[in-house]
Amino acid sequence: MYDVIQDVLKDVSLEAIISSVFDGKRSALDSFLLQENSLLQKEFETKIEEQQNMIAHSTVDYKDARLLKEDSDEKRLQPIYIRLFFERAFSYLEGKYAEIQKGIYRIDIIPEILSRQLKDTYNILAENLSQLLFCFDKQIFLDYQNANSILGKVHYINPGNALFDALIDCVRDLFREEMIKGTILISPEDTEEYFAFFVKNQIIDNRPNKGEDSISNELLSFIYQTSDGNFRCTSPAKFLDLHAPLNFAKQIVPPATVHSQEVTEWSFKNVTYPLYEETQIKIEADISKRKEYLQTAFSQILLDLDLEINEL
Repeated sequence: MYDVIQDVLKDVSLEAIISSVFDGKRSALDSFLLQENSLLQKEFETKIEEQQNMIAHSTVDYKDARLLKEDSDEKRLQPIYIRLFFERAFSYLEGKYAEIQKGIYRIDIIPEILSRQLKDTYNILAENLSQLLFCFDKQIFLDYQNANSILGKVHYINPGNALFDALIDCVRDLFREEMIKGTILISPEDTEEYFAFFVKNQIIDNRPNKGEDSISNELLSFIYQTSDGNFRCTSPAKFLDLHAPLNFAKQIVPPATVHSQEVTEWSFKNVTYPLYEETQIKIEADISKRKEYLQTAFSQILLDLDLEINEL
């Protein structure tokens, strides 16, 4: 079954259809319907045949479709991943919190390592986080903000929140050596073994930023090399679907080592440089808009000054 009504009625506006059907006024729709039945039938048959030909000769790029699916899953499941990470990491560091209302939690014990990280990096004292309220669900956070907020201020746990970022810093510091050495993971979907890298691509500029690099853009990537020797890139969210081999009975044999220099060169050419070009386009567009805003503002100021001068 093919929906070709919109194609057939391309010269009839929605306003004309509404006027004819609901208001009883004569419009382009009436003129269209006054045609002979044979002409209308021929026009519908022509449009249906065109759609059949388009479908018969269309191709599906499964690689792009998979990337779109992974990107969609990453965005849709991100709040769940954030919550699972926070729960496991906070508990591992011997921190404790309790749910005091549906979806809203209160911190009871702050881990010592997290307290130091908050103080040293974010200049936040642990005493100020005692009994702190937080939530993982954005909708609950927004609903609470619009309500009476009888419990006090609630923090939304997500990237950019000092507590969440400090927790990530603690985990990275604790497991830095293990991360450098790497590990063996099992994929429930892939049929071939491969060596994977977690690559961070950064574009920095010369803006002053308190002694640190000023980051214009950043992208995390999952880079892996298949048995045919080709490198591929996908979403880093794929790591979340991998499992430790302890959960499987099969004997695990480590794959052949891939030199990091090869990965670096491939990543720069296929990920970092395209990211640089994308960033350059965005920055140039932003500069153009800022210039336009400034010119508009200055023009308005000059106009106001001229009016004031003329009134003197």
